[in-house]
Amino acid sequence: MDNEAGESYLKSKRRAADALGIVLRHESPMGLSEADAIAFIAKLDASPDVDAILVQLPLPQGYDGSKVLAAISPAKDVDGLCAANAGALLAPSVAHKFAPCTAEACIEILKSVDCELRGANICVVGASRVVGLPLALLLIQEGATPTICHIHTKDLENHTRRADIVVVAVGRAGLIRPEMVEPGTIVVDVGINRVTDDQGRTKLVGDAAINNIPGVRITPVPGGVGPVTTALLMKHVVVAAESSAACDQPRMNLC
Repeated sequence: MDNEAGESYLKSKRRAADALGIVLRHESPMGLSEADAIAFIAKLDASPDVDAILVQLPLPQGYDGSKVLAAISPAKDVDGLCAANAGALLAPSVAHKFAPCTAEACIEILKSVDCELRGANICVVGASRVVGLPLALLLIQEGATPTICHIHTKDLENHTRRADIVVVAVGRAGLIRPEMVEPGTIVVDVGINRVTDDQGRTKLVGDAAINNIPGVRITPVPGGVGPVTTALLMKHVVVAAESSAACDQPRMNLC
């Protein structure tokens, strides 16, 4: 892991796993070839002692993410990123094991504040396979109208100002500014960035620089989307452990 979000997420996962009695093993593929990493993951996937597997993105340069994720069976893919789980989001009638935790966390946060998703115009800034794309599909299932913006989107402000809800997951501090949202907008800030202030102190901030704007509600960074994502991951691990046919009694082992 070489990004701020990944480092923060790993720390929170370990704390949550320890609190719940989940055995978490962190294995680093550094120094392994892609083929060896895939073989290692496949070995974990075949083990009856492993209930859940999560591949922390981004992967080392040169790795093919699709090939690596394909080594995980849907029943153990607790972050919902393998082709089977991701593809199932396209067909709501098809039962899928798990949805990506961060995308699911955004939905849960919006529902927790009694936000009416049906008919809402939602601007999703960022089109990653971890957040933006699966979130758009989940929002459609909720009856919302999502617009996905990405690096090639022209006039981003035009899209964000017309939205009832803005979800930003890019990894760029200050991307969303006060003038880019209207009063009454809800902003879900998924980004985690480390910045240095005028005194040389470092701190974590999100992608949106619109705190304390009247009429605009925004999730904090840190302490907003991250803890909900971690909670959902732990829930997925428990579900995976309980549904494991290989164990006589539920275990909770995450690799």
